[in-house]
Amino acid sequence: MRAAGVAPPPPRAPRPSRSSPPSAPSSRCGAGAADRSRPPPRPGRPLGGRKEATAMRLRALPCAVVLALAGCSAEPVGTERRPIVDGIPEPGMDPVVFLFHDWGFACTGTVVAPRVVVSAKHCLPAHAPADGWHVMVGPGWHGFTDEYGVVETRTTPGDGYDEGDIGVLLLDRDFTQGRIRWAFVPWPGFALRATVTSIGYGQSIPGDDSSSGVKYRRDGYVSSFGRLSYATTDNRVCSGDSGGPSLFEGVLVGVASAALVGVCSGASSFTAVAAYAELVAQAIADTGGCVPTAFETCNGRDDDCWDGPDDGLGPACACAGGAPPGPETCNGIDDDCNEAIDDLPDCACTGGAAPGEELCGDGIDGDCDGEIDEGCGEDDDAGNAGDEAGEAGPPVAEARGGGLSCAVPSALPDPSGVWALAAALTLTLRRRPTPHTPCRGRGRGRLG
Repeated sequence: MRAAGVAPPPPRAPRPSRSSPPSAPSSRCGAGAADRSRPPPRPGRPLGGRKEATAMRLRALPCAVVLALAGCSAEPVGTERRPIVDGIPEPGMDPVVFLFHDWGFACTGTVVAPRVVVSAKHCLPAHAPADGWHVMVGPGWHGFTDEYGVVETRTTPGDGYDEGDIGVLLLDRDFTQGRIRWAFVPWPGFALRATVTSIGYGQSIPGDDSSSGVKYRRDGYVSSFGRLSYATTDNRVCSGDSGGPSLFEGVLVGVASAALVGVCSGASSFTAVAAYAELVAQAIADTGGCVPTAFETCNGRDDDCWDGPDDGLGPACACAGGAPPGPETCNGIDDDCNEAIDDLPDCACTGGAAPGEELCGDGIDGDCDGEIDEGCGEDDDAGNAGDEAGEAGPPVAEARGGGLSCAVPSALPDPSGVWALAAALTLTLRRRPTPHTPCRGRGRGRLG
């Protein structure tokens, strides 16, 4: 990737850095780096005021910050012009920003909340004043479009970078050009052999600071995986890409920490963001942002702080898209948005189970349509109608044309004797039908 420093053309005349005296070459191209020449002004979009002053300092950038732990090579390797390295220009992705300090070092960062930028710890030395940082938005030195100030920087404890090479910058105002989702927990699907994308403003010619300052991107794959850090192959990050994002499916899963500086090939090392989520989350909370706590559930809240309340849950959540909750009914939907689908005692779909067949008389809404034992009453009503029709008396057999048919007497001949006997016979025939039963009723309470 081309990256983190604004790339100057060949120097005209040697001149010490304005912000610090000349010093011996450092193992890191950053604070305390060797003196560099000051290039002539570069054409670019005027920023005005503080921004214009920053642009002037960018043109005098003494050294693009080294890509972390590996140190800084004093001898450039190779002369072929190869962006991030061998990447492609990235004109968009505004939340990936260029970080420049008045002392002359630079890195890449990622905006994850309105006032929080994530970068590498080695980019943020404790002795460097926070208000000396400039957060620049745009594709590179030829087209920065906005600038933000920094009020505070934070990193993991200690002075070492071997582990925990991550830090944050707190902005002086809300970032309005978007943000990138970050891995507040180990991200599903991110593992060995996963494809990741690196973006940064680092050197496009390994070892040549003048080739930095333009945003590039390149895909690679995870070749070594751990909880605290991981390595990738083919991303080819280089000096100045330090702190830049490693994106898995658009999610910030790591920040660039180390590479073979001077060559910028082979494996690149990244610090896993999820392992240090507490640092990032605290910075977001302290600046009034939304802190993700879990992946989205149906509860009317924006759990993951991304795309609003209950996003991505589909029709199973009544509150998706910010709709208000309602009373729970048996319908396969979490209507009251309490993270439980159909939590009702008489619903077969409780817990998200699939609807089944409606069974009469069990008191359960088996097909989850909001009605219990629907359709069962129709048979009962038909039977009741038949019973009412049979109140005139039991059916009797009549001979018609050599066969038998059923007739119902219009009056009760003997309530105390014959009718009682006929009723008992009817009950017996209903319980134990035989092929010899000559008459079959057409409704409940009849023979057959």
